[in-house]
Amino acid sequence: MDYKLAIAEALSPAAGMPAGELAAMLETPPNPAMGNFALPCFKLAKVLRKAPPAIAAGLAQGEFPSWVSKVEVQGGYLNFFLDGGQFARETLSAVLRQYYAGRGA
Repeated sequence: MDYKLAIAEALSPAAGMPAGELAAMLETPPNPAMGNFALPCFKLAKVLRKAPPAIAAGLAQGEFPSWVSKVEVQGGYLNFFLDGGQFARETLSAVLRQYYAGRGA
């Protein structure tokens, strides 16, 4: 699953930007305690004509996929935390599919 794209698709209507552009803006925070992904809202400030912290707070009110366990505003950033259990299940399933596909089973 493309987690960045799925998060971006959830943000797109409120942000007024295409999901692809938002997905490209999503970053991996330097510290895992800050989440799995972060959206810096500084570029959105010009488009939405609001301060980045206000944009982050507004976007945080949206609806996100069930595997997003928490959304947190940190200044001008919107941080996303993934459900670790679901992430592990999907990762292991993908690895097993590739393994068995390679074996011809």
